[in-house]
Amino acid sequence: MTRETHEAGLAPLRDNIVEMTGTALKRYRAALDVPETGDRARAGELIEGDDGINRRYRDIEGDCIEPLALQQSVAGDPRLIVSLFEHVTDTERVGDHMVNICGRTLYRIEHDEGLIY
Repeated sequence: MTRETHEAGLAPLRDNIVEMTGTALKRYRAALDVPETGDRARAGELIEGDDGINRRYRDIEGDCIEPLALQQSVAGDPRLIVSLFEHVTDTERVGDHMVNICGRTLYRIEHDEGLIY
């Protein structure tokens, strides 16, 4: 496999990571509004939406591992793939934080502890 072919194969991986990151950040920003608004329905939607982020993470994880396992990568490629994998792992954690914010808010509402703000 030529270097150009190999790099072209990484482009969809980068695109998927950028898309996942955008989705996670958008949902996280929305979650930051939940403690202020007390919007139970929105909190539930965001919590349920984390399954999509988790699925995407697992898909991208496989996309990162495959080139490392199947091909003899050149020079910087393993470092690039590992850094992409670290990025997507951190992004998945952003989704988990979103769930924690929403879940804690729902708990406070259900236990009459009031909203955080």
